[in-house]
Amino acid sequence: MLAEVSPLSPPLTQQLPDPLTLAIGSLITLLTASVLEEFFYRAWLQTRLEALYGRWPAILASALLFAAMHVSHINPEAIGVGIASVVAAQGMFGLMQGYLWARYRNIWVIILIHTIVNLVYVDMLI
Repeated sequence: MLAEVSPLSPPLTQQLPDPLTLAIGSLITLLTASVLEEFFYRAWLQTRLEALYGRWPAILASALLFAAMHVSHINPEAIGVGIASVVAAQGMFGLMQGYLWARYRNIWVIILIHTIVNLVYVDMLI
C-alpha cells in the first residue's frame, strides 16, 4: 500500500486503511525494508562487490539491483513509465545510500535515512 502513494503512482482506486493498520504496516516496513534491505544491499552485497570491482562499480551494481527489486510495484497498464520511474527514484536513492555506505561505513545512519524516506508517505496519508 505504501508504494501506491508516491507522487508518480496512479490515483488510488481503493479506500485507505485505518491509521492503526497503516501504523502497523509502517512498523513492518521499518523492520523489513529499512533494516534488511540496507544490511543486504549495502553491508553485504556492496562490500563484496567493492572488494572485487572497486567502489563505483559496486555502488552502481547494488543501486541497480536495489531498483530492480522495486519493479514489482509497477502498474501493469503503464509498464514503461513505471520501470523508468522506479529506476530513477529507487536507483538514485540506491546510489546515494551506496555512496554513503562506501564513504562512511555507518549502517545505522543509512538505516535511519531509509526509514525516514519510507515513512514520509505515511504522513501524507494521515
